[in-house]
Amino acid sequence: MKQVEPIRNLEKIAEMRDLLLDAAKTREAVLLVLGVNAGLRISDLLALRWKDLRAESFRVKERKTGKGRRVVINESMRAAIDLIEDNQPGDDFVFASESNRSKGTPWTREYAWRILKEYAEKAGIRTAFGTHTLRKTFGFALYQAGHPVEYIQKLLNHSSPAITLRYIGIEQETLDSMCMELNLG
Repeated sequence: MKQVEPIRNLEKIAEMRDLLLDAAKTREAVLLVLGVNAGLRISDLLALRWKDLRAESFRVKERKTGKGRRVVINESMRAAIDLIEDNQPGDDFVFASESNRSKGTPWTREYAWRILKEYAEKAGIRTAFGTHTLRKTFGFALYQAGHPVEYIQKLLNHSSPAITLRYIGIEQETLDSMCMELNLG
C-alpha cells in the first residue's frame, strides 16, 4: 500500500472544497473542511453526530487508540457545518447518506476515499492521496504555521516528536534545506 502524503499546497484545500461545492457535494466539502481542521482519523470523522457539532468543542474517543481528545470548532469548521445544519436530530450521523439516515449508519470509508480522491485529482493534487491525507495535512499545516512539534504530537496522540515529523512528511531534504537557508555570521 502506498503511503499517503499531506497536502503541502494549502491553497489546494480551498480549491478542492470549491470544486465539491460547485458539484453540489456539500456534505463531502464539509467532510474535507472538518478533516483538515480537526485532524481526526476518517473513522472518527464519519462517526460524528449532530450533537457533537452544536457546541464550541466536542470530545472524541479515538477508535484506533482509545485515547480521548477535545476538538475545538474553529471559524472554518463552523462555516462549513452551517452549510448543512438543518435542525437534524442530535443522534443522527452528520455523514449519513439519504438512504442510510433511517438505518442509522454513516458513510463508508470507501465512499469518503473515492469522492475525496476524485476531487483532489480535479484540484490538481498529485501526491498520494487517501482519507488519511486530511489528518496529515492538519499536522503539516500546524507545523508550517510554526507550532511546536511537541504540541502537534500531543494533538495527534503520537508517542514521540520523531514519529510526528515523519508522519507529516518532514523529510531529510526539508531539514537539509532549512540548514542551507540559515547562513549565520
